[in-house]
Amino acid sequence: MLASLADKLTKAVEALSSVLVKIQPKDKTQVIQSADMVRDRSFLALRTALESLAHRRDAATVQQAMLLLDIFHQHGWDLHNRSYATESSRMVDLLNDLESRAELTAAITSLKLSDVVAELKLAQQEFEAAYQDRTLVSAAMLTATGKEASKEVVATSTALFQAIDSLYTVTHTEDYLTIANRINEVVDSYTQVIRARITRAADSPKEQVDNG
Repeated sequence: MLASLADKLTKAVEALSSVLVKIQPKDKTQVIQSADMVRDRSFLALRTALESLAHRRDAATVQQAMLLLDIFHQHGWDLHNRSYATESSRMVDLLNDLESRAELTAAITSLKLSDVVAELKLAQQEFEAAYQDRTLVSAAMLTATGKEASKEVVATSTALFQAIDSLYTVTHTEDYLTIANRINEVVDSYTQVIRARITRAADSPKEQVDNG
């Protein structure tokens, strides 16, 4: 009986794992990748423009450009290479500084870069909208597709533990407690496997979480 339930639980967990890995809408992911590309190009366009202005002959122009470039260094010179989460968080902070700090807004206006900053802000907003859209769709798909698979895992694992408990109550054999502990270890290991599969299923390295 235990062997049959254990085999059934293994299959149920594998089925749930497959469902979770598939919860990554391809069309939505492509929209996100496209929006991120536009955002990266807008970021680089502004950064490159400032680098060019920093080499002008006019001292005031150079000073203003260097002031803005320093903000880029503070928030991340290579933001376009960071993970989605890190880039979004720091990009929002960068844009907030560019819009709220008087000396920065004055420099942007003086250097005639207001339109470029506006394009970067729009690109960030469009990326956030695309990312949020995929998150909502993924949640809906998980609710619809994973519901039965998760129910099967819960029902089978419950039946297995109830069987073990009944056998231990009747026999008082310590081996059944050992089996229960071993099952918990297996469940934990499967959790790690599922997480790894979901990570590998991501279509872009920028889906990963970086460390800085």
